[in-house]
Amino acid sequence: MAQPQDTPSIADKSVKRPKKRGHLFIVDLPTFAKVCDLGDPDAAAAYLILAAGTGPDNRTSTWSREAINQRTALNWRKADAAMAKLEQNGLIRWKSGKGTRKPRIDLPPIETRPAMPRNVAALSARIEQGHQPRNPSERSAATIGVRDGWLARDANGVLSIISDRPLEKAFLPMELVGDTFGSAGGPTTTVIDRIRLSRDPMALRLLVDLYALQDLAEFGGVDRQHFYRKFERQKAGATGSLQIWKFTRGGSWVAWKGPLDHHWREPTTEEKKQDKNAGSDFFGRAEILADAGALEWVYYLAEDETETAPLIYPVAVERHGKMIWTELESIIGGYAIRAACALDGAG
Repeated sequence: MAQPQDTPSIADKSVKRPKKRGHLFIVDLPTFAKVCDLGDPDAAAAYLILAAGTGPDNRTSTWSREAINQRTALNWRKADAAMAKLEQNGLIRWKSGKGTRKPRIDLPPIETRPAMPRNVAALSARIEQGHQPRNPSERSAATIGVRDGWLARDANGVLSIISDRPLEKAFLPMELVGDTFGSAGGPTTTVIDRIRLSRDPMALRLLVDLYALQDLAEFGGVDRQHFYRKFERQKAGATGSLQIWKFTRGGSWVAWKGPLDHHWREPTTEEKKQDKNAGSDFFGRAEILADAGALEWVYYLAEDETETAPLIYPVAVERHGKMIWTELESIIGGYAIRAACALDGAG
């Protein structure tokens, strides 16, 4: 008795790297959360485009308002305003080339570590001069510094300073801001701009959240423990020792108490009258991503109805709300459906 379930998948294709820029860029999750807290979808979209313009250090961008203008419907003045808001809030810093065609912009990660205590700061200054803890008070400061992420201790017990906290990375494809390598100038709008048009910066945050959760090798998309759909099962006949089942679309489910919690919102009294619940914002944003072409569903037949059930085989791919029967998963599912129909005498 198997139950079809599906895994949301965020589009990502493996392609040949160009000489200067790869096909992925990195966004730091806490920093982008701070960007979205500004409540400005233009600033959120601009930040992602600037992030796509970073080099090997993942924080120095050579893209500026021209790149934003080329990849969104924002004119140069609005692109300037979006960048100014990011700069005023410490989310970007100009290194050089402001107002020129050769800009260099720093995208510093926001600090999430606890404030450094005075004793840890004093010890850090001594470590910088080549000293190591020598007495109980310094060793106590070292313990606090390591715990809070300000200091690192190697296998030999030697302490070093951690100037920047490790990034909490989401890997995003350049196709979100242009073609395979992020180049602009195509006939269609970019995925980022289509999401921006929803006027909900949290839709862009959900995009980044789902890319951070995606594991193509292990799950073929986003793990079902976070976000999935279920189908309702009905008996559709039997032949010999085989039971044939018919499936109809059920509901979508999201797991709270995890990495998607910030999309949870208690509805107002008026919203409750409209049958809205705490997940309404989340599912609305997921629809925005699907409509923009950033999210697709891959349906599978599973061994049972639990979200951890082993998957037997794929059934179909849904994109833009339509089944894509030319995809390999859909072809496999089509053969299985035709075999079931043949057994039931329906085809």
